[in-house]
Amino acid sequence: MKSTTITNKETINIKFTAKLIGLLLLLGTFAYSGTAYFNEFAHKKKQKTEQNNSNRTKSNNKSENWQNKKKSGKNEKHVNQKKSNSFKKQYEELKKEYNNIRKKPNKSQKDKNLIKKIEKQLKQLKRKVDFKGENHSQNQRI
Repeated sequence: MKSTTITNKETINIKFTAKLIGLLLLLGTFAYSGTAYFNEFAHKKKQKTEQNNSNRTKSNNKSENWQNKKKSGKNEKHVNQKKSNSFKKQYEELKKEYNNIRKKPNKSQKDKNLIKKIEKQLKQLKRKVDFKGENHSQNQRI
């Protein structure tokens, strides 16, 4: 029988290939477990986004209902509705009168002066109609 002898170089090559195979197996298991983990993570994230989207639609409905209710904070807009409606009526009547005078083909000096007065009144009424109320902290305290 022949005896075979292995040199040092061959033992190093064998050890290196064994380590390489072990390392590749280890990396493969990490890769597999990592994809499984990230797939689970992605699934949970998708569930959260779907849940948030459903919560958003619910909160939008709440905000629509909330806007219909009367607000009562000290910095909320407060305005007397009857007063506002009366200003709107006055504004509409004055606007009709203004349009009738402007349509007139030959205007006298009195008509021109009246147009200027009405324009000034329209600006004032428009400001009052658009006024939604003041904030609590808007006026200066003396």
